[in-house]
Amino acid sequence: MVIANYTDGSTNSLNSMVYWGSAAGYSESDSTALPTIGAVKVLIEDLNLDGWDDITFVSHYNILKESYKVNSIIYFGSASGFSTSRTTSLSTPGGFEGLVEDLDSDGYPDLIFCNYFSGSSYSADSYIYWGSASGYSSSDRTSLPTEGCYDVDTADFNADGYRDIAFAQFYAISSPSLSSVYYGSAAGYSTAAYASLTTYGSCDVDVGDFNGDGFEDVVFGGYHTGRWSRVAYTMFYYGSALGLSSSTYDQLDTNGALRMEAEDLDRDGYTDLVVAQYYDGYSHSTTSYVYYGSATGMSSADRDSLSTPVGPASVTVGDVSGDGIPDIIIGSYFTSSWSPTTYSLIFNGSSSGYSSTPSVTGLAEGGIWGRPVLVGNTAW
Repeated sequence: MVIANYTDGSTNSLNSMVYWGSAAGYSESDSTALPTIGAVKVLIEDLNLDGWDDITFVSHYNILKESYKVNSIIYFGSASGFSTSRTTSLSTPGGFEGLVEDLDSDGYPDLIFCNYFSGSSYSADSYIYWGSASGYSSSDRTSLPTEGCYDVDTADFNADGYRDIAFAQFYAISSPSLSSVYYGSAAGYSTAAYASLTTYGSCDVDVGDFNGDGFEDVVFGGYHTGRWSRVAYTMFYYGSALGLSSSTYDQLDTNGALRMEAEDLDRDGYTDLVVAQYYDGYSHSTTSYVYYGSATGMSSADRDSLSTPVGPASVTVGDVSGDGIPDIIIGSYFTSSWSPTTYSLIFNGSSSGYSSTPSVTGLAEGGIWGRPVLVGNTAW
């Protein structure tokens, strides 16, 4: 189990932790401490193809230096575990998210970093570090302009055989803001093959075939407008042989949409979307939604409402009840009284969809920000 530690309240030059699994469970006596600075995300993948998983910690901010000019760090695995003697540091100014994907299909995983702030501006390039036999370096990096990048996902939106990259861009002075999609090709990625799409302070991006036409689509969660009103729009853009069009979309009213999860919940062949609405501008007691995909796309007329009274900040989907129907698990961060002592919610699925009332409410926690992870057989 790998834990990224961001801050202890005074510094974020901390050890993140690897807790080693055993028949006896987990303990501090069987762990490895790995130095990190402002770690906000963990990526686990065998990056150098030696048969051992490696750990990448995405770094966001250095509190002691009051600087967003930080490096993310890779710890390379081996038979003896992890050590500070086997690392690579990569510049990721204000790094917020990361993704591992073999973008150029050369067999080596590439690293995509979504960078939020350069140190002086939200106009901060996000980076692709290209994997190779010699590892990762700034000399083999592609810079892609983004603005206040908060999340990243990939899909082949134009079905040309190359992965495209969608960056959700949170920061905006004006409303609406814009998010970016870079189209892949044999030549890589550049502003020459790029789409700028209207979004509203997007914190999250997800992909799926929401209208069932065989092309992958993209959805950007809407958290705020330029004046920080939490009344915004979540935007769906539909894939085609020509890619994504700024004029072909559905927009749905959302209030402070923070996290989303795309799955075919009713198994009808169309991807559906769960939207966790964290804050509506007045309260953390909100209504979250399940939007159902269809041949005509997404609509507010085809949704289920979920009562989420404790600041929903994360969402995941899995069959935790064992009935073959996916359930929705929502992690909470704040109550309406600004207390971080909250509880997670489970909405059990049924043949008729989801009830507005959670099936389970007694899962106490201390303010979940990251996505809940399900273990065991929770497929459906």
